[in-house]
Amino acid sequence: MSGPLPTYPPDSGCDLAPRCLECPFPLCRYDGEERYGSRPSGPQLLTRLKAQEAARLRAEGYTVDQIAERLGCGPRMVKRYLTIARGGGSAH
Repeated sequence: MSGPLPTYPPDSGCDLAPRCLECPFPLCRYDGEERYGSRPSGPQLLTRLKAQEAARLRAEGYTVDQIAERLGCGPRMVKRYLTIARGGGSAH
């Protein structure tokens, strides 16, 4: 058999990534403590996940410009993400 094995349920991803196995975020919106509590949706969750990813990349030594290129946004947005990751901003 060639090609990827089928998954059950099918790997259809979510509004953040087309497939779970291709998701760039380290945390899944459906895992963890938020599963049974209130869970942020769409844009709010995406902002929080991008903020966490920006903080992780910054800690690894990436520059703001490199992070911006990697996340597909501008340097100002990266700075906002870093502020949110530090707890100083809101992901309304």
